[in-house]
Amino acid sequence: MKRTHHTNSNASSYNDGNSSENKKSSFEKREDLNSEFKKPSLINNTIKKVKKNESFKFQIQQLNKNLENYILLKEKFILQNSLQNSKNIQQTLQQEEKIKNLENDLLKNLENFKENILLENEKFTIEFCKDENFTIFVNCFVKFFEFENFYENLFQFFLEILNLEENENFEIFLEKFIFNFIPIFINLNLENCNEEIIFNYFKILENILEFNKDEIISKFRNEFLNFLENLFKKYLKNLENFNFNLQLYFFEILFLFSTNLEIQNLFFNKKLILDFLLEFLFHLTNLENLNQEQNEIIENLFLIFNSILGNLNIKKLFIECEGLELLQKLINLKNINKISIFNILNIFLENLNNLENFNNNFNLFLKNYKKILFKYFLKTDVTLQKIIISIFYKLFKINDKILIKKFKKNEKYLNHFINIYYTLYKNVYIFEQTTNLEDFETEEEYELNKLDIGLESLQFMSFIINKITNKEILTKITQKLENVNISMEIVKQLDISNQIEESEEGDHTLEDNTNDM
Repeated sequence: MKRTHHTNSNASSYNDGNSSENKKSSFEKREDLNSEFKKPSLINNTIKKVKKNESFKFQIQQLNKNLENYILLKEKFILQNSLQNSKNIQQTLQQEEKIKNLENDLLKNLENFKENILLENEKFTIEFCKDENFTIFVNCFVKFFEFENFYENLFQFFLEILNLEENENFEIFLEKFIFNFIPIFINLNLENCNEEIIFNYFKILENILEFNKDEIISKFRNEFLNFLENLFKKYLKNLENFNFNLQLYFFEILFLFSTNLEIQNLFFNKKLILDFLLEFLFHLTNLENLNQEQNEIIENLFLIFNSILGNLNIKKLFIECEGLELLQKLINLKNINKISIFNILNIFLENLNNLENFNNNFNLFLKNYKKILFKYFLKTDVTLQKIIISIFYKLFKINDKILIKKFKKNEKYLNHFINIYYTLYKNVYIFEQTTNLEDFETEEEYELNKLDIGLESLQFMSFIINKITNKEILTKITQKLENVNISMEIVKQLDISNQIEESEEGDHTLEDNTNDM
């Protein structure tokens, strides 16, 4: 639960609002200062700030002191039990009660400390992070995590801290907080914890990664790799034992890691992992009446594949694990998001010509998807059309005969191609005429919006048109475009190869071994 953020600079959390201070003697005012009822003046605010820092320091030290007593008492209790086989029952109960009372005191200390932070977080300063308070704070919580009975309260503490409203000073504290606790946190043993505690654990991890994911993963790469291996062994292979909410969090965490290049190479670049992801996707898509969490898990799996299939080694494993065949089956299912699947195929085609056995892999792709691509190209979904146009662009760069043969065999595909081109051209033209650069915060944002409205797809299609060498098809395209007042000169200007300096990709020229559709 996120608490209300108080920023009243004229009152502390314990100020009773007494307005009669001006009538008091100097002695009474000093007494008031000593009891932390302060007059809102420059001098008193300075004293107030010191008092608040001392309050933090006192609470941290008190928390640490109680925790040390708790540890000593537990160690003593365990030692005595091991040395005395026939211990007095009454004495044992008394010791257990004493431990329990101290445990309750600790939880109260923890709650008070949390409230202090939540209410006064704007008062956290760089000085606080640098002084001995923070060291005591870290050492105290390291000890706390030695006891599973505190996990529930500690995780709740972490969640509330991580969800505080941002401000410059607290960001500094939060960064130190996260970087100090990651090595401890990701190595916790949760085997004996209930699902709610495990669920909060993953919520915390998600918050931590979203704070500064790449820097955090880079700094703690080995620790996170070990964490992912344990996650796979302990949880992912036994997912049926956990509720759907918890399953969803597993895959959301996996997605966050999948966007990191180092983790891609060191964790996801394994046949065992790819097999698991594909098998679980197959398992879910075969279920009837999927609930919301299961549908979200499927989308997270699609996002993971989107992230990792740019990696050539993972692309190769994806083929070996028959990922292309599985996606082909999924396209035919009614309730599956087709856009997500075509996004994966689009990414799969990137740099495919750099893969070993390129010809075989490309022909495998065509075998599975050539008919499907043209079938869905005729659909009216604009987003889907844009993705398929991007796929056509990549296919055309590898083998231009695929599109040409289709256009020659059935002119409806050529007409649809030109209709989409005209629609995109019109959309971009209207955008340029009705939108000003001043409407956006940056020029980059303006250009990105123009690409998204259709310019990128228009550039891909212009590339295809400009590279067509078949005179019959080129003549038809020229005539159809002129009918809607678009000249070939405009098409040449929009060609993406004229917009960017494309890297030399070592294009392969394949024999025409594709079958007519």
